[in-house]
Amino acid sequence: MPTANTRSAHDVFAALLRVLAPYASDVVLIGGWVHALYLARASARGESDGIAVLTDDFDITIPRHLEANGRPQLIELVTEIGFERDPISDLDGAPVMLRQMIDKSLVDLDILTESPDPRATVRVEGQVGLHIAGYPGQQILLENTEWMSVGVDLHPSLAPPIEIRVPTLPAYVFHKGLSSSQRVNEQKRSKDLVYMVEIIRHGTLGPIALAGLADIGTRYPAFYVEWKRYLNLVLNDRILLRMVADQLLLAGQSTGTEAEVVSAVARRIQRALLDAAGAN
Repeated sequence: MPTANTRSAHDVFAALLRVLAPYASDVVLIGGWVHALYLARASARGESDGIAVLTDDFDITIPRHLEANGRPQLIELVTEIGFERDPISDLDGAPVMLRQMIDKSLVDLDILTESPDPRATVRVEGQVGLHIAGYPGQQILLENTEWMSVGVDLHPSLAPPIEIRVPTLPAYVFHKGLSSSQRVNEQKRSKDLVYMVEIIRHGTLGPIALAGLADIGTRYPAFYVEWKRYLNLVLNDRILLRMVADQLLLAGQSTGTEAEVVSAVARRIQRALLDAAGAN
């Protein structure tokens, strides 16, 4: 069991960005921190209040082939900032699990890559003994990125700012639908949809994300078929829609009754489906 420390999630996130700098051109930050960074950047431009439904866990995706080329091994870098290998990682066929205690909570660092089978264990060529979890659709995140500068607005230690790669808004929104479809945990399934809806409904970020969905769907037709099928199922899953609405209400990100927020969430998902329809 990792030992507790007094650092906050923001402290660890800033440290993670710094230690990953040697692999900045290879690693893509994904997960809930991405939508928080997008909203924070919009807030800095006066486009929103920047508040987001947050997560403490950290997620990155990397290519299946990643040579060190004189750099420290990726696993060495993340263990320098307190992440420890869970003992289950040493079992044959198990992907690496990296964890540390932050503010009395166990927080994960998930390193993912592309795989046709969800939760498959993939050996990363070029990284000694690194086996990680593979999921379909990671290539969308790896192939559609932009550089984002993260500095002292996030954490005082980030001076000068760190340049990181994040998915483009259309890729992020599209993949959140795919990711939700691959979940076995209902809470995480709904959280993916929360992140998706928060971007879609944003006054500035939403139009950018929606405008690019048809292009993503056209370039990844097999994933588009699954994305469309799943989101249409979501629209008929009142329990899942209520879970999404409840998270938004509990975080103070929506107002009104649960039924009103459920209807608003459904309308956002319908809009995403409509804007992506050009992929047909």
